Formats: sequence, C-alpha cells, structure tokens
Amino acid sequence: MAIICVASTESGVGKSTLALHLAQGSAVTGLSTVLVDFTDDCTITRALELSPGEAPSAHSLIEARGELEKVPANVITESVRENLDVLAASPRLARTVQRLYAPDREYMLVSAFHQLAATYDCVVVDTSPRLNLLTRCCLFSADMVLYPVTNSLVTAEGLQSFLALSEYFNLNPIWCVARTFRRRGVNTRSNELQLLLDKLRERQLSQITGDEEFVDQLPDIRLLETIIREHSPGDSATLFDSKSKSKERTAAVEDYMTLVEEVQAIGASIDSSRQQPREEVIAPRRVRA
Repeated sequence: MAIICVASTESGVGKSTLALHLAQGSAVTGLSTVLVDFTDDCTITRALELSPGEAPSAHSLIEARGELEKVPANVITESVRENLDVLAASPRLARTVQRLYAPDREYMLVSAFHQLAATYDCVVVDTSPRLNLLTRCCLFSADMVLYPVTNSLVTAEGLQSFLALSEYFNLNPIWCVARTFRRRGVNTRSNELQLLLDKLRERQLSQITGDEEFVDQLPDIRLLETIIREHSPGDSATLFDSKSKSKERTAAVEDYMTLVEEVQAIGASIDSSRQQPREEVIAPRRVRA
C-alpha cells in the first residue's frame, strides 16, 4: 500500500481531520494502518488522547538521522483503535529538526517510512501547514500526497508552493486534491477546479526547456471525486467514534468511506506500477540545475 502524506500550506482546510478519518476509515476496512503525527502542535496525538511527550513518539526517528536499521517498536503506540497504530508527535520534534544540518537531510526518513510500509497495509502521515524540513522529509518519502482544499483559489496558490519542490522528490508522488467540507455558497464544481490544476501543470511546463527527462518527472495531479460534507464530531475524536445517529454524521461517514475507497484504488495502482522495491529507491533523484 502507498505511503500517503496529507499536506497543505493552509490552516483550517481540515488537513488533520482528513488524515485522522482516512487512517481510521482504512482501519475500519480491515487494513492494518499506522498514522504518523508530524504536526508541530501534536494535533492528532491530542485528539486521540495520547499525551505529547509521554506517549512513545517519532522523535527518535529524527534523532537517528536516517541511520536506523529498523524502526524501534517502542516508538509506536499500538492498538489505539482496532487495526490502527499511531506514531505520536512530540513537542521536541520541531526543535530537533531545526538543529539538523546533515547532507541530504530531506531524505533521512525515507528508510523509516519504507519500513513502515513493509509492516502495515496503510501508512498515513499528517504534516504541519508549512514547508519546513519535517514536512519536506514526509513529502520526499511519499507515494501519494493528499492536498485538502475548501475552495479553488487556495488550491491555485498554495499547491504551487508544493509543486515547486517536485524536482527534488525521491519518489515523484501522485498528487491528489481532496475537496473538504462542502458548505453553502462555496463553489466545489470539479470542472473549475480541474481547470486550475491543469493551468498549474501548464505553468510548470512553460518554465522547462530542453529537458525531456525532467518533464516526465512532473507530478501527476488528480482531482478526487469525493467531497467531504461539513460535519462536527462533537466530543469524539472522529466520526467513527461518535455514537450519534444523526443524518449529518451518517452522510459524512459515507463520504469518508467513499474517499478511503478512492484513495485505496490509487494506492493499489501505485503498488502495481512500482518498478523497483522500495529499498532500491532511497538515493536522492537527480536535481535539475
């Protein structure tokens, strides 16, 4: 199964909510799933009632600087939900990352993520809404990047910042744009949003001359069909934990499960098209001058 990184340059678009529901939705389908919280404020860790700094965390992965031969079992909190394990965030994580100056440091987590992908059916990573080193480490390890948006304008400007890094990606991910929180008065028509995504790719192509190999490495940008309806989990961490039988909850759960199926189908296509074992593609890709 693909390594899925949920990322955005914007706050309030439902990034962590999407990551949490995507992971738990995958677990509900019977897939062994690990959810990695790499947010600065430990969003998912707190939502799942794990204590930041006390629960086993991914902090040791950063301290090892990519030299781990095996991901330690004690960094994973097992069975947080059925079929769902968690790599919790730590308040020390961001400060530790800021002090790292190792060569090719963006690739120091690739091996760790590949080990997780070999152990679990599904790996979901939540990131901070900024392009800091930790977010770049996650992006450079991902097979699929899920970019949530609430309107098309945010997509055009925010997604461009991420695409600007595509020439440095180790595993050239598939980019999937997910429309979250359908509200009244918000335009979620797919034709308009798809047009903007096509323009982003055309803008990249226009900046490239005489480099056919690099053109082939430009990311595939897909607009997912599912639109998540606005919802409120209430006192529960996720809609899957909620005891409510309201129509709002039922509709939102159906949306997330449809999205899970859509993402899993893309992940399966990535697995079938992968030409090299993960352990053979850890070296950084050629960087265009």
